[in-house]
Amino acid sequence: MKTVCITGIGGYLGLATAYKLVEAGYRVVGIGSNAVRPVNLPEAVLYASIDIGDIESLTQFFTDNQVATVYHFAAIKYVGKCEAEPALCYEINTKGTEAVLSAMKTAQVPHIVYASTYAVYDWSGDQVMLTEATSTIPATVYGNSKLQSEIAINESCKNGEISQYHILRYGNIVGAVPELSTCTPQSFLDKMVVASKTGETISLNGGDYSTIDGTVARDYVDIRDVAQVNVLMLSHPESATYNVSSGEATTLKQLIGFCEVSSGSRIALTINPKTGNEPSSITIDNSLISSKLAWHKAHSLPDTVGSLVEKLAS
Repeated sequence: MKTVCITGIGGYLGLATAYKLVEAGYRVVGIGSNAVRPVNLPEAVLYASIDIGDIESLTQFFTDNQVATVYHFAAIKYVGKCEAEPALCYEINTKGTEAVLSAMKTAQVPHIVYASTYAVYDWSGDQVMLTEATSTIPATVYGNSKLQSEIAINESCKNGEISQYHILRYGNIVGAVPELSTCTPQSFLDKMVVASKTGETISLNGGDYSTIDGTVARDYVDIRDVAQVNVLMLSHPESATYNVSSGEATTLKQLIGFCEVSSGSRIALTINPKTGNEPSSITIDNSLISSKLAWHKAHSLPDTVGSLVEKLAS
């Protein structure tokens, strides 16, 4: 039975992927920063608390468990925190990736699946369409920390230190997984669903963007579809970089509409002035991964919003 390791397994993406991998018949081991085993982690998963920069401990863990693939999800993902603490961001996101690659080399782990982001791309323009061929010119510390990790992975493979990689540039991951309880709301969609239950007012920055209703439009992809893509990487022999997205841009007001329909509640809304000069719309093309792996999203955005509403009601 092939053993795979997930770093950052205590995060929602790590947990969701762990369930899919166990379901698919793989032996899963996980690494996290918390001393306590994550709540809702499948019983079959072996857990270890290891600092992502501790190369010696990572190497020992990979070796002891005969790991064949590392899903590297451990990172600081919040843009605001990365901008406020850039040194910490690079220490964990970039240096952490380099430590994982070093441990993989020594432990002879051949394959890495890396959780990257569409924030590595150049977002210049107002109506933006991103493909894998789009220039990588990040506008944020977070995006640059991820891009530097991608460069390190490519170099490691080119130098023969690992033999295979899959870099996945995710869109905005949203939604719920049946096996997992909801956590403290952190994305706009999560907060919006909570507001439909509590009656609190949702604030949007900018109502005059060049979209159908004046609010910004972004590409949202269901966590369940993302987890399925992650599992597919184990049967895809060619190293590659893929966008993982819905391939559609949805405005914030459209999201609110989906939530109101699912919850049966109106959501109070306040429109504030714009806070920056960001694109009106960003769509992330997913045709490459669809053609190479015959993958297509299984969940529409109304379905995704409905799953969150149902989860919070349970």
